[in-house]
Amino acid sequence: ILLRYPDVSVLNNKTVMTKNPKTITSESMATKALAFMEKYSITSLAVCNKNNEPIGIIHIHDLLRAGVA
Repeated sequence: ILLRYPDVSVLNNKTVMTKNPKTITSESMATKALAFMEKYSITSLAVCNKNNEPIGIIHIHDLLRAGVA
């Protein structure tokens, strides 16, 4: 398998990050996050505060470990 970027240590955020990631607010329920992930077939969401500033990331594994699914 050929890797697109064999040396990831030289990459910057702009190269590897999604330009418009799906987000959820920190006040949202975990079940809403899971439904959003299922709807868009994604495994993680950026968590934003009231000012739409990123404050974290939630991954589907976090939800599964918490027994949400």
